[in-house]
Amino acid sequence: MKKRFLLLTGFSFLLFFMYAGTALAAEKTAAKAPLGEQVVATALQYRGVPYKYGGSSPQGFDCSGLVMFVYDKNGKKLPRTADKQFEFGSAVDKKDLKAGDLVFFAASGKEPSHCGIFAGNGNFIHASSSHGVMVSPLTDPYWRPKFIGARRVLSS
Repeated sequence: MKKRFLLLTGFSFLLFFMYAGTALAAEKTAAKAPLGEQVVATALQYRGVPYKYGGSSPQGFDCSGLVMFVYDKNGKKLPRTADKQFEFGSAVDKKDLKAGDLVFFAASGKEPSHCGIFAGNGNFIHASSSHGVMVSPLTDPYWRPKFIGARRVLSS
């Protein structure tokens, strides 16, 4: 009986340390992910949150409020509005976009009126006034002609 107890106790400790080691390794791996990918992962957590004009919280976001909130959660302060965010960081060509870069659109003229976070694979995350936080392709017939530029606000 004592032998069985010692065997079960030893086995329990082994399982505990194997699990704890795996959890710590997963945490370290997530922390090592490039910041741009961490920004994208954060933004994707809010997919489905409703649109709210002037919103900058999980109760409701507008486009620039989402961008500001997500970057803040990742330790980077950004201006509140799309036009001010468009002045932040450095310009980047569409063909050179990386996860976490900001993308900007103009409804009319050349001034930014909408923004989002490039997610990779030609997609961006944004707060749409009709669908809330969602993922859209840059090639979408609505967004493609409105694209006016991108900015990199994270260090490479």
